[in-house]
Amino acid sequence: MTYGVLGGTASALTYACAALTARKWFPDKSDFAISVAVMGVGLATLFVAPLKADFLLLELGIEKTLLFMGILSSSVCLFASWLFRDPPVEWKPEGWIPAKTKNKTSEIRREATPMEVLKSPVFYTMWFSFFLVVAGGMMCIGLLPAFGEKILGLTPISASIAISIFAGFNGLGRPFAGYLSDKFGVVWVMIFTYSIQSVAFLGFHLFATTATTLYISSTILGWGVAVTLAVFPTLTAICFGTKNLGVNYGLVITALSIGAIAPAIGS
Repeated sequence: MTYGVLGGTASALTYACAALTARKWFPDKSDFAISVAVMGVGLATLFVAPLKADFLLLELGIEKTLLFMGILSSSVCLFASWLFRDPPVEWKPEGWIPAKTKNKTSEIRREATPMEVLKSPVFYTMWFSFFLVVAGGMMCIGLLPAFGEKILGLTPISASIAISIFAGFNGLGRPFAGYLSDKFGVVWVMIFTYSIQSVAFLGFHLFATTATTLYISSTILGWGVAVTLAVFPTLTAICFGTKNLGVNYGLVITALSIGAIAPAIGS
């Protein structure tokens, strides 16, 4: 209850506050701003997990490691929350005119209430897409090292590199995904990404036959998750407006919670 429910709630609130505040301040580069704001969610696996496994747990034990992480997280998050400010009403960057967007697909279609969102077929298409990508990505976290060890005969260290690559592209790939979305449009970036990701999943057993090709596959799969978590807030704004973006995106991102059961199913 304490770690799962309270910790999970805190994670959800942190993600939502960071993503939506970034979009308010940078409407002219919303995709890039959001993706930078949530980049840490992906990078945590790359940096914090080895820190815990290789140092904190060995030196402090489980209980003191959790206490240390709790104190560190509280300090950083409280300081960050003190820095957070919403821009003034009707604020916009100097010289930016909302109507003159380069990508017609990035224009907001309408303002919708949460009840209108729940009645929209578009919402369920978005939700199911989000669920599938997250489920596949989370399943990879548990299965990539096992695949490397048991199927390819790699050492545990070599097999774990696949997860590091996955996490690196999941985190560091988000700003690049946001940049591409601002330049070419959210929908086109998603179509391209999910096309190559589908090929990677379907052809994984044929392609990932060496350590190198396993790492390439991890790159593609990590990139797919990066794009999803970077651009879905903007996609939600395009489809349902910004007035109720916090609640509306909250409805969409419930797919992340359901997708979290994928590692257990895969195992």
